[in-house]
Amino acid sequence: MPRGSMRKFFADRGGSEHGGKLHWPGTTDGYPFRGDQVPDLRENEFNDVPLALDFQSAHFKLWDPEDKRRFDAVMDRIVNGWYMQHQRKDIPVDGQDLPLVWLEWVQIYGEDTNAKHPGHTNRQPAANGSSQQITNGSTTGQASRIIRQSY
Repeated sequence: MPRGSMRKFFADRGGSEHGGKLHWPGTTDGYPFRGDQVPDLRENEFNDVPLALDFQSAHFKLWDPEDKRRFDAVMDRIVNGWYMQHQRKDIPVDGQDLPLVWLEWVQIYGEDTNAKHPGHTNRQPAANGSSQQITNGSTTGQASRIIRQSY
């Protein structure tokens, strides 16, 4: 699947759904920088902005116009490479043409290492004590939060 452009999201300045203000473009991979302000980074530091991964989950009633709008907004960010889909379950509902969807996803942000909940650097120690780039883009140890909704 081709990776879309996140440029369409540059107008998103953040808020409670993102855990803070967003600044675009943020990281060399195109993820937004989250924080009150973008730190003053040297070029070598800019290439290694720590990432924060926020876990989210919600039920979406696809027959409900507001839930459908919110579901489409999350899926749009998934297919364009900002969010990662973790799990999706389509649940049939009697009397409805469209399903109830349980969706779990991860939202990705660049963060300052001095932030309240800093992410994890894309570098990890090698056996010889130097650092090496993680090539698959995965990180570990991020704080996560869960949004629960009733349906």
